Amino acid sequence: MLNENDFNDTLAPIKLSDEIIEILRESYFDNRKDIRNTLQEFYPHLDHYQNLEWRLDTQIANRSLGSSINPIYLLKLITKCGSDKPIEHLLQTDPNNLKHLCNELESALNEIRTYENRLIMRNIK
Repeated sequence: MLNENDFNDTLAPIKLSDEIIEILRESYFDNRKDIRNTLQEFYPHLDHYQNLEWRLDTQIANRSLGSSINPIYLLKLITKCGSDKPIEHLLQTDPNNLKHLCNELESALNEIRTYENRLIMRNIK
């Protein structure tokens, strides 16, 4: 559902001739409802985050190792797909893997905040 300016911004990097852009523009605006309906049919219906519960478990000591500490995070991730009932995912990880996961998610968030990705996201909506 692009407006005229967004459509022009989308095609600007491709550097097509004015004649081809005009043909594409007419075709798009004549058929954009059909294009939108077709794209929605192929859109993947993914689970969405609903809740996260976590607990830190650690073994303080045992007879053979003495004072070794092994922390483990237990996570219950609750997701939901549409109006279906929530699905619980039980996960277990150590602090190093959890830190790496957090770093990767922060990196993905920083990537999506770039100008190019914001332009793409604006055109997708």
